[in-house]
Amino acid sequence: VRTNSNVVATKVFVVPANLRKAEAKGTVTAVDEDSLSLLTKKGKTINVNVDANTKITGDHNDPAVMSDITVGSKLKIHGIWDSVLNLFTALKIRIK
Repeated sequence: VRTNSNVVATKVFVVPANLRKAEAKGTVTAVDEDSLSLLTKKGKTINVNVDANTKITGDHNDPAVMSDITVGSKLKIHGIWDSVLNLFTALKIRIK
């Protein structure tokens, strides 16, 4: 809310310095109920955590579930990278 030259915040989110937005694309090499491993085109393996807040969709934005992801699936993932814990948590997964 702006009043004169002042800005009044209605909400403030504190994000630790070790967290940042991240994106990954690649092929699934391993998958279980709450995580998966993704091999990128650059040959790097990324371990990704998946939780109840992760939105999973198919290639045409149709709803999907974790069991739709199998070894060999091509994915695009948006999430949060924690550089201290070396942890990628998926917010959105799109199966290609």
